[in-house]
Amino acid sequence: MKKKSAVVIAALIAIILPALSLVVAGACIPAQFSETYLGALTDKVARLDSAPSPKIVVIGGSAVAFGIDCDMIREYTGMDAVNFGLYATLGTKAMLDQSRAGIREGDIIVIAPELDAQTLSLYFNASSMWQAADCDASLLLRVGRDNIGALAAEYFSHLGSCYKYMKAGGLAPSGVYQRSSFDENGDIGYERPGNIMALGYDPSTVINPLPGLYGDGFIEYVNDYISYAKRKGAAVYWSFPPVNASAVSPDMTEESLADFFAYTASAIDCEVITDPRACMLDRNYFYDSNYHLNDAGVTIYTASLIGDLRRVLGHTTALSIELPDPPEPVAKETVQTPSQDDKDWASLYTYEEYGDAFAIAGVTSEGKAVDALVTPSAADGRAVIAVSAGAFDGCAATEITIAPNIAKLMDGAFSGCSELERVYIKATDPSMLSVTAGLLDGANETFEFIFTRDAYLKFISDYFWGPFAGRMAVAE
Repeated sequence: MKKKSAVVIAALIAIILPALSLVVAGACIPAQFSETYLGALTDKVARLDSAPSPKIVVIGGSAVAFGIDCDMIREYTGMDAVNFGLYATLGTKAMLDQSRAGIREGDIIVIAPELDAQTLSLYFNASSMWQAADCDASLLLRVGRDNIGALAAEYFSHLGSCYKYMKAGGLAPSGVYQRSSFDENGDIGYERPGNIMALGYDPSTVINPLPGLYGDGFIEYVNDYISYAKRKGAAVYWSFPPVNASAVSPDMTEESLADFFAYTASAIDCEVITDPRACMLDRNYFYDSNYHLNDAGVTIYTASLIGDLRRVLGHTTALSIELPDPPEPVAKETVQTPSQDDKDWASLYTYEEYGDAFAIAGVTSEGKAVDALVTPSAADGRAVIAVSAGAFDGCAATEITIAPNIAKLMDGAFSGCSELERVYIKATDPSMLSVTAGLLDGANETFEFIFTRDAYLKFISDYFWGPFAGRMAVAE
């Protein structure tokens, strides 16, 4: 019996000691994500906790982060305001959970998640939460109890990533997607003068509000949150985020939008204070996605939200805010003279219109037979700036080089390319190569994106590219 007990104890020690040593090792690795976009969560939580009540708190994803001006809200409502929007990849549930401890009597909570199936669900991304909490472990105490298991399962993977990034020289966030882009209110202060999307909208994220967008259990969870907030003495309202009107599905009708509004109003246990049509703004008010506003767009959307808030607060005086005209889009050169190399590569592809330029639509039969492909910078005197969904379908290529002129990789760009092993990314700045969550739809599960070392440290911490960090490697 004693021998059996000794064996059990030895087995437990063999299991526990390595795990414990990894936990200790984790405490010794410096924070790697503290200056990234996700690192801003600790500042938003601190701002929420310290802001005097009564206050207005707007909760959502990046549409809220890029969408409101708290100083404007304060000026026209007389209440302090907190921007509690960050990143859809964290999940709406995570933002609600993180906000609970900061709710006080008299507060007004506005919930305005993006109109897509992920944000209107109980989706939770443990990897992103570990990154957000990398410099502030107290955030983990605010995670919902039902997500603790997912966090625990992700810990060692996160630890391995931190060690890898530390050895590579540390992350190098750039552009708007870094912690320093946020001001003391939680608003993004980074200058965004106009729309930088080639088409003025992102065709990868078509928006079609329907009751079916709400995931199983989401409404119940939101209503539980609303009940909690009311018990704390706060008022809760539901709103809608800014939406690029050019990205709205042609299938959406006045009737279908009315059905979506009616369903939301009947299912959510709080007043819906916003007409979704008022949130569908001209493309020139957006910046780099169908939900991210530029500076002029922030003024337009915030003014609309202020009108909604003043109504529920009982303000009866007329609201007068000077509204900016839509700014001109950021100009891009789309006509190029191809080099001889470009001409050779260009002949292996087929193309489709992409604004004033071309997108690669497919590969010719000759191109499908080669084992390495390079995207051209131009074809027929027009710039090639995008790769469409399924463009490499049926290719035998084991490696593809994405030239630095490519500005957009559509969702499913690599679907059907079953032999693919490596995709060399020649862009050095992630803001110049746009992707969205469905980039790997239909792609094989083993290929890697290859970068130079300097580019690698920028791309893995980028807002759009970060979710694919596990598929990234440095060129040898």
